[in-house]
Amino acid sequence: MESKKQSVNIPQTQPRPGIQEEMKQQPVSERPEQQSCNKLKDRIALITGGDSGIGKAVALLFAKEGADVAIVYLSEDEDANDTKTKIEKEHKRKCVLIKGDILAFSGAKALLSDGSEKDLKGGTDLSAGAEFKINKQFSAWLDFDNVLNSKYERWNNYPVYGLQVIGGIIIHF
Repeated sequence: MESKKQSVNIPQTQPRPGIQEEMKQQPVSERPEQQSCNKLKDRIALITGGDSGIGKAVALLFAKEGADVAIVYLSEDEDANDTKTKIEKEHKRKCVLIKGDILAFSGAKALLSDGSEKDLKGGTDLSAGAEFKINKQFSAWLDFDNVLNSKYERWNNYPVYGLQVIGGIIIHF
């Protein structure tokens, strides 16, 4: 009797956030042979990091089980769109992509506006962005940063406090 050897995945590293498409060995996100039991029929799931890796596997499984899925992801547009396409085409479920950064911190240090540091007891911050396709050639985008955080510096060690909103227009050629 011959024994089957399992293939071993070679460890890979990428700067964070990683892009699944650039991985030499692609992770297995779905098992087609696994049957659905419709345990999540007509439910809604919010999944952070659902664009790739374990989050993608969870998003696809939830859709397979009948849930509509909202995916919060940081910046990997291609990975997120690939996951959305699979959810909508293969599982016939709705999928909404939310590009943004959700941060919850506990015990970290923050830089105050006077330049001093303070130990944080914990808190929450939210950054979110949206792109609106007007037609094939034009898109408009908005980005909201520090939505819940008006006291502490957070981004790139420069002192900007309070809500920040920026936007623009994209012309596709």
